[in-house]
Amino acid sequence: FVEGVAFDGITLDEVANLAFSSEAVDLPFSTNDCIVIRSDQGVFYKIGNAVESDTSVTFNYAAL
Repeated sequence: FVEGVAFDGITLDEVANLAFSSEAVDLPFSTNDCIVIRSDQGVFYKIGNAVESDTSVTFNYAAL
């Protein structure tokens, strides 16, 4: 979870500075935050631009 960094602010170069956890992170996910996921195969993905409505949450995702 990268608080205060928007979706477009995360590139593969920033991944080296992140700490990853196998535990779920229980924090609010807003437009100004990004989540970086590392797969079992070592591929990194980013999730961001969260928009919440009454019935759902939408977001963008991309491989890094």
